[in-house]
Amino acid sequence: MYYNLEGFGEKITSIRRTHNLTREQLSELSLVSVETIRKIETGKYVPSHKILDDLSAVLKIDLNQLLLKYRLEDFQAFDDIKNRMEAKLDRGEYYTLKKEYEDFDNLLLSIKNQYFEKIIRQLMLLIKAVILSKKENNPTKSLETLIEAICITTHNFSLPNYQSFFYSSTEIRILMNIALLLRKLKPKEEAIEMLEFCIDMVNSNDKIYPKLCHNLSGIYSITKQYDKALKFSNLGIEHCLNKREYSGLHILYYGKGIAEYNLKHEEYIDSLNKAISFCEILGQDEFKKVIINKCNKFYNIKL
Repeated sequence: MYYNLEGFGEKITSIRRTHNLTREQLSELSLVSVETIRKIETGKYVPSHKILDDLSAVLKIDLNQLLLKYRLEDFQAFDDIKNRMEAKLDRGEYYTLKKEYEDFDNLLLSIKNQYFEKIIRQLMLLIKAVILSKKENNPTKSLETLIEAICITTHNFSLPNYQSFFYSSTEIRILMNIALLLRKLKPKEEAIEMLEFCIDMVNSNDKIYPKLCHNLSGIYSITKQYDKALKFSNLGIEHCLNKREYSGLHILYYGKGIAEYNLKHEEYIDSLNKAISFCEILGQDEFKKVIINKCNKFYNIKL
């Protein structure tokens, strides 16, 4: 479910101030961290029912009920387009993303909520940036487009000061793509630092979490830090299995297997076979071929 988090955050701020409470005082009384309260009030975070219950006890209002008033209209149409976009990105179908771009553009015609409009425009710019990078091989222009996307909701954002802000899930998605471009344009340490920042910032229940795990595992393998590569592959796999979200398991098990092989762990072959199995289950036939070819070519592993 998507909400007008900016509007909800402004309302929470107003309620807190009517009680003459600072964020620090509200934190002490509710046992909710100041950082979490700041994220809620700035519209960067969808709080859990438990957190809202804890805040409700202090602010004397049912915040779970209040949040329902900030649900976004046309959610189902938006969610359908977004899910199709993510599925295509996962499968590497960059050349057909124009369809999702056009669907988002058409959806804008019926949107009245400015917050919802900002999210859609950000995702449209994300699609544009991916096409610029993957189809037109223009990483510099792609990076500029991603920065433009984040600036829609975080106006003073720049690469030098990116750690100065709190980010929504959509912004973390965009920041992750910025890090992947920096991996090509800058020393890899800068990309690692940004990805680590993203995974520290995001809630572990967020759908973006396993994607961050996969990308961190991949870049740590590239830099031959295989213990860290294995750590993040395992974290991503644990998330997917616990949430029963299986779409990313093929690539996570592949990363796990490669890290285990380089660490001389005997179970690497089991992990790689699981990667192949999930490719078959998920219909990832092209990636299955990639796994088999790479394992044979670079590691002399026959699958």
